[in-house]
Amino acid sequence: VYFDALTTQLRPATVLAAIAAGKHIYCEKPVASDLATALELGREARKAGVKNGVVQDKLWLPGLRKLGRLVETGFFGRLLSVRMDFGYWVFDGSEAPSQRPSWNYRKEEGGGIILDMYCHWRYVVNGLFGPIRSVLALEATHIPERVDERGAVYPSYGFDRFARPELHTAGVR
Repeated sequence: VYFDALTTQLRPATVLAAIAAGKHIYCEKPVASDLATALELGREARKAGVKNGVVQDKLWLPGLRKLGRLVETGFFGRLLSVRMDFGYWVFDGSEAPSQRPSWNYRKEEGGGIILDMYCHWRYVVNGLFGPIRSVLALEATHIPERVDERGAVYPSYGFDRFARPELHTAGVR
């Protein structure tokens, strides 16, 4: 089994090499930074006959497990729609070390809030309530600069700012 936890832009080459070596694949998300590459990785894994999967760890968080049990038991009654707000790590790194490595916030290094976090939000909503029917995302700059691991200040670009996605599902389970 090959487990990949590299940055997103490094992932496709290493996953393809592991597939070529006949290894089953378990990797971090997202699988790739674009759909075409992700689909290619899936096709190659299928062609090689190797199993493959992606980390979906948020479903095991205690609060989300409890929410799932409440939904399953009908605690909330008949759910007509769901709206969940998700945040992102808000420390800028100037007063305390950032909770995430700086590449995680930089698109050019394989990061960015939507690329890095949307897949978590999606499988959480799908897992708890069923398929997402519509998406709305709003963006605002609340942290204009961040400080990396070396203490260097870098600007917070549009793709790594605060995002407030709304994931809506209707006619939930």
